[in-house]
Amino acid sequence: MKKVHRTCKKALSVILALTLMLTTFICFDIGALFGSAVDASSAITVSDNSASNVYFYAPEQIYLEPKLTGYTTQDKYNYQWFVDSTVNDSTKLQTLRTGENSTGNFYFYYENASSVTVSYKYLTNSMTDMTAYTQTSQTSSGDYANANCNIKLDEYATPLRAYNTSGTASYIYYTKAGNKIDTTITRESSSPYLAAGTKGYYIEWKATFVDKLDGQTKVAYAYTYVYKPYLQPVGTAINTNNYRGNNSYGYDISWISGIHSFNTSSTKATHSPNSTNGGKSLVTFSSSNPEGVQLGVAGTMLYAQFATQVVSNGNFFYTGMNNESAYNWVNGDGSPYLKAKSFRFVENKIDSSSKDVSQYTLATSPEAYLTVDVSRYHNLSNVPNLSAGLMVTSDEGSDNGAWYVADGTGKEDSSDEIIALNHNNDTPARTLYNNYKTYMANQGDFDNRGPYEGEGVKYNGPVVIPISTTNGNVTYKVRAGYHNYQSKDRVTCIGVMPLVVTQTNKETLRDAMNRATNIVAKYGLKPDGTSIYYNSSNSNWTKFVSLYRTAGLMLAKLDLASTTSVS
Repeated sequence: MKKVHRTCKKALSVILALTLMLTTFICFDIGALFGSAVDASSAITVSDNSASNVYFYAPEQIYLEPKLTGYTTQDKYNYQWFVDSTVNDSTKLQTLRTGENSTGNFYFYYENASSVTVSYKYLTNSMTDMTAYTQTSQTSSGDYANANCNIKLDEYATPLRAYNTSGTASYIYYTKAGNKIDTTITRESSSPYLAAGTKGYYIEWKATFVDKLDGQTKVAYAYTYVYKPYLQPVGTAINTNNYRGNNSYGYDISWISGIHSFNTSSTKATHSPNSTNGGKSLVTFSSSNPEGVQLGVAGTMLYAQFATQVVSNGNFFYTGMNNESAYNWVNGDGSPYLKAKSFRFVENKIDSSSKDVSQYTLATSPEAYLTVDVSRYHNLSNVPNLSAGLMVTSDEGSDNGAWYVADGTGKEDSSDEIIALNHNNDTPARTLYNNYKTYMANQGDFDNRGPYEGEGVKYNGPVVIPISTTNGNVTYKVRAGYHNYQSKDRVTCIGVMPLVVTQTNKETLRDAMNRATNIVAKYGLKPDGTSIYYNSSNSNWTKFVSLYRTAGLMLAKLDLASTTSVS
């Protein structure tokens, strides 16, 4: 018995150490915590305590399909992207996947299982049980599951449907004989109804299995955060008017979309992007999902998900402009869908009595916010839905031009807003235009222009910026430049969009969560949260079960940073 005690204590010393108090993270030694929980009087052996490891992997995050009304109306959503892992069936170890994956891998294995039951329930964004109903339509103002929401596993013909008569959350079951489940979650799945203000919710997965070593029923858990994409883009809208010569103009709009939030108190925020149906609308949400219209002329071109083939009836008016003001794509009241002011509008109408004028303008958007797990992502181009773009709305009077969308990280300007001109001196505008790090996409440059000045979307694609491994907040910059030329008169427009990334490395947390899952058969975690082998009334066992759940939730949370410790 003492041998079992030592084995158990040693195994427990490698379990995760993590607790969450809202936005404060406190780390402590789980090995010391369990010192009094494991004792010879409560421990019993199962085949000399030789139970093998349990492996249980579900997608850490699922992105829902965006809807224009997503943050103004309660609704339900189809699944779109899965953030998950591939599993080596020989070693049972996971390899993280990045990018926009259209199916999600789901895997459970325990060598000694005679049967496995897959089940799940929904938790709200605040990690509490989501109320469930049997109604098939919206009947509540809050988040709730109903009989029409389901999760479709490719291995099973029938989706696992939410059905409940008690008005409280419950698990939905599917049982399979054997010791392994290896399948995928498909886009045929759909969410519960989500209130307009809800950013997402959790799926608590439970694998209930019968252990052939002792005939006991045991459980393991995994967690998925299901994210309702934030729709608001941030960006700049610039009008630059050169009144000399033949009156050449340059108007453009640049943006970042697919962010998690932005600085709503920024003084740089002056206007909201238009979101009306038809007209000069600017709902720039983009991804590789082949819906709407693929936009851009260079580099990787993504789809504007709210655009339609009929320009006048879409929510992104992207072509057919005829010397339009960039101001026509923004507004001051945020109606009807994108309520916040997230764009900076700047106009350069300085007049001059001289010819050969170089007129140049710079605008800086409010800071965009994004949280990224740097153990998974090494370049912002791999983050689902994140994109940047540039659209020219007027090139009136110009003969040729150039443009780019670039990584401007680490590049500084003399001010966050510049409205200026020079006579017979191109140097200040050239310096401003060339103040980038590397191109994401471009055509021509300041001194080597071509037939690139025309109106329309120039780029709508990934944000190609390498991510550092630093924990904490790191500011990157997307820089969009447009330049046109007419008989020695120049127009230059520069939009700068700071992206503040909260970088968190969840590798340690993920490893600790997996090790805790590995030993649930050995320590006999029961469906009611007690242990088959240890004194469950001991407060340390209760703390272990609580930490196991909390760690899984934190690992899954898309836009929540974590601090972890493993003893």
